[in-house]
This record gives sequence, structure tokens and C-alpha cells, in this order.
Amino acid sequence: MMKSIIIDGNNNMWRAYSTHRNFIKSHPGVVGMFRIYISLLKKFGNDCVYYFVWDCGKSKERMEIYPEYKKKVKVFTPEEEKAYKEVISEINIFESFLRYLPVYSIKIPGNEGDDIIACISVLVDDSCVIVSTDEDFFQLLVNPKISVYNPIKDIIYDSINFKSIMGIDREKFLLYRSLVGDNSDNIIGVPSIGPKRAREIVLKYEIADIMLDRVDGKFSKLLNKYKDRISLNMSLISFNLSNDLKEKVCNQMKESRVSTVDLKSIEKLLWKYDIVELYDLLKEFV
Repeated sequence: MMKSIIIDGNNNMWRAYSTHRNFIKSHPGVVGMFRIYISLLKKFGNDCVYYFVWDCGKSKERMEIYPEYKKKVKVFTPEEEKAYKEVISEINIFESFLRYLPVYSIKIPGNEGDDIIACISVLVDDSCVIVSTDEDFFQLLVNPKISVYNPIKDIIYDSINFKSIMGIDREKFLLYRSLVGDNSDNIIGVPSIGPKRAREIVLKYEIADIMLDRVDGKFSKLLNKYKDRISLNMSLISFNLSNDLKEKVCNQMKESRVSTVDLKSIEKLLWKYDIVELYDLLKEFV
């Protein structure tokens, strides 16, 4: 069976754009994403199945139970607003290249890329590696066929090494994340609970202990007071693995992809977007 490499498109595009924008004049995000793709080919090989997955809206279900979900309190500066628009444009351009590579590019209107990635990871028969710096994917490590690769730290987290790296059981990560919250999605954690205290709590208690008031000691009153928030956070942070979304993902996974690289079509696009210097690099590795 072939290993699947599932790339968090938006997460990696922001990294590509941020690290290349100061020295690549023309389409730094696209250039950076190609370099990321090539680095993954070097690390995992050409014989893997590659998926690029993209955001295409906010989760309706999460917005219904928590209207403040992903709401940004901070006002963007003009420079930040410009960067956001440029990244969206870079994603669209990069997707046009993916049509000519032997990869899948998946996005489903009204769904977040993270949920799509989670669905793919449980649907594929073989082992898979999720490429992202988003720690929310750690909750999927309860499945031993799934691992998460952080390309910045160059660490692969899996069911075997997770506890030695993170200090908690993989089964407890969702509770841990619900205690500390997630600022990037405007999910507010429990006051006074940071990573250190959260680890202390999850090493001793299960979610059922918190919901049923079976916590004693110094955290008893605090966790009892905020148990509804913890429960809400768990619902928000958990991935959507509904049959409806799985079916939509399956339909896109069944769509054909090119079997080999179409270098002629890619070269035309490289000239069009003035990034022809990538041609030799792509020719060598893809």
C-alpha cells in the first residue's frame, strides 16, 4: 500500500509566503509552495499519494454553537490586509499548477480544510502523514496509521513518540487543547490554565471527571465553574467526521488526476507568472 501525504494547503501557503516575500519578487507564495512540495518529495518519495487540501469557508456547525468562532478581535493593518489578499491570490495561482502534477487538490465549499484533512486521514486504507504546524491534528494520533509532520521543527509525531515529546497521552490531547484554548480560532480556554497546568490536569483526570464534578484539590472549583466552556471547546476543536462530509470527500478523491508531470503546461504557467527559474528545479525532482 502507498503512503498518503496530506498537505495543509493554507497553513503551508502562509509559511511559504512569509518566508519568501522579502527576497522573491514574483509570487513568493507559489515559489515557496513548490519548494515545500519538492522537500516533501525528497523526504517521503515519489511513490506516495499527495493531497493538497484547502479551506473553503467556515464550519456552519461550529458557527451555530459559537457565533464568535474564528472572529478576529484584532483590526488588520493595511499591510496585513494586503498580505491576506496576496495569499488568497497565491493559492488560486498555485492551484492552477496542481492540475498538471500527479497530486490531488481538494476543497469543498462551506468546509474547513482541517475537517477535510481529518476525513481523508481516516478514509485512506494506508498510513498517512499530515503536513502542518497546526497542533489540532494531534487529536488524530489516536489512530496508529496517522502521523503529523511539522516541517518547521522537522519532527514527525506519531502514536509511539507523542507522549515522550508532549508529556501527555495522545488520547488526552483533545481535553488538553480544550483547557488551554486556541487563539487562532478565538476559542477561549479556562482562565489561569496554561500548558503546564493543563498537562497536570489531564495526567490526573478524564473529561468525565470534570463533567461529573469528580475533580478534587486546587483545580476543583475552577474546572467546575468552567466545565460548560470545556465541553463547548471540545465540540469546537473536534473534527467534523460526519458521513455527509466523508461522502463529499470521497467523491473528490475519486476524481482522476494526471499520472505524470505535464512539464509543458507547467512551463507555460511559469512564463505567465514570471517564475520560470523554477523550471529546472521542478524538472529535476518531479
